[in-house]
Amino acid sequence: LTSYYNMLQSYSYDERITKLDLNQDRADVIIPATRIYLSAMKWSGAKDIIVPKIGLADGIVKSIYFDTVSSNTQ
Repeated sequence: LTSYYNMLQSYSYDERITKLDLNQDRADVIIPATRIYLSAMKWSGAKDIIVPKIGLADGIVKSIYFDTVSSNTQ
C-alpha cells in the first residue's frame, strides 16, 4: 500500500484522472483515503487491510433496503 501511495502522489490530479482512469471525485480523495488506511494499519500493527468494494453511501442504502425488506416479511 505504501508503494501505491507513493505512486499516487507522483501523479497530479489530472494525471490520476487520465492515466489511472479515475472519476474526478475519486481522483480528489484517493490520496487522503490511502493515507487514512496507512495510518490505521500503523496504529493497529496490521500488515494487511481489507478494503470494501462498495462505498459507505452504497452500504448504508443497502442496509436500509435489507432492513425494510426483512421487517416487511416478518
